[in-house]
Amino acid sequence: MRVVEFCNELIRIENDGGSPINNTIMTDTILLDNIDSITVLDICQGSVSITANTITWDIGDLAQGVSNVAVLQAEITGSFSTIGNKVLDEANVQGNSKGGPLTDGPATGQGITVQQEFAEPILTNNKTLIDGPTTIPVNEFSTWEFTVEISNAGTGIIQDVIATDLILLNIITEIVEVSLSKGSVSFSSDQITWDIGDLALGETVTGIFKVVGAFTAPCDQQPLNRTFAVGFDPVTNQFVETGIESGATINVLSPIEPFKSECIITDKVYAHCQQRECFTDVEVNLGNNQLQDIKFKQGVIVENTLVITDILNKPNFKRVQFVLTIPYEVILTNGEKIEGVLPDISKDIVLFIPDSRDEFDFRIVVETASKVLEEQVQNDILTFAAGVFIIIKVVGKVQLLIPSFGFCVDPPLCEEFTPRDICKEFDYASFPDFYPEQYE
Repeated sequence: MRVVEFCNELIRIENDGGSPINNTIMTDTILLDNIDSITVLDICQGSVSITANTITWDIGDLAQGVSNVAVLQAEITGSFSTIGNKVLDEANVQGNSKGGPLTDGPATGQGITVQQEFAEPILTNNKTLIDGPTTIPVNEFSTWEFTVEISNAGTGIIQDVIATDLILLNIITEIVEVSLSKGSVSFSSDQITWDIGDLALGETVTGIFKVVGAFTAPCDQQPLNRTFAVGFDPVTNQFVETGIESGATINVLSPIEPFKSECIITDKVYAHCQQRECFTDVEVNLGNNQLQDIKFKQGVIVENTLVITDILNKPNFKRVQFVLTIPYEVILTNGEKIEGVLPDISKDIVLFIPDSRDEFDFRIVVETASKVLEEQVQNDILTFAAGVFIIIKVVGKVQLLIPSFGFCVDPPLCEEFTPRDICKEFDYASFPDFYPEQYE
């Protein structure tokens, strides 16, 4: 197991051994003389606590293999009180494996040269994902294309600018330069180093890169990469650098169990369409009773009204005619029900019904969702408005080959209904205080 730090705020914990590591904990001590704030921007797993000048990262379990990596990014604001060569922080990590306890560190962050304060040029970087998935299963290879922009928004030239882009894929098979507006690049196993050269005041340079690889551990918000840049200011005779800019976040899904191919017989929807109807004055005589509720039932096609005919010069489409009726129940406060139906709905539509063998049977299936829009009772007469949403489908029974996880697992045991036992609840209630509290 080893701990490696990139730039000021990026820490990666890698398990390069041959067995899993459990109860992994990283402690990072910030060495600034004055700390204004410590903010954790991103962690791929585990939880973080911050006390004074220490970040404690409870990573949990880390699977074996160098490709299983935990990443933490933090933003630290503060200052050093004296000039000289400094180190931002140092990190230690510990955990347990089947061989016993493991430790590594301290690993120090990037060295910092602290000089007398001058007005610094502003060096910024920006990243944009051009192409590639933002949701992907673990261990699935894909290609991402992205831009890196480095800008000088300061007060003068910045010399010898170098941008570093760290690719956070666990497995990387290819890193490609698509285009550069300036400079040259070199590649390592997981890093792009872009030697930009001098950057004039107000100048922005752009690099476009493509990377191919895969993530091996699930994570909701896994950055694809991170970029920072550094350059030299000849006026102040000191180095200036950008903050760490994260690339697009990728939702890495947990592994999916392998599918089996299964052949099933099921209904297939060949065509469907939607319509709606509104009835403004539906009347029901309540007598001397009071209204409690109105319930609707599923609409049905009236028997012997369905007619399907061919359409001239339009093969595989048919004219479909039918009458639809919507039953309803008016529920009264005394428990009685008054049954009725909404006015008939006549339909004359065109649907895709492909030509088939004589024995194949297509069915016209109708689904409805009805609701009361308005109601009022006057002189024992209920008048209500109803709206009806209708979906009409052409359905045929077919044989399909589908992916399957296999048969369902055994269901849980049924919960038996047990009447409430008031005395049993009383028997287990806490005994009350018999005497009032005394003054102390």
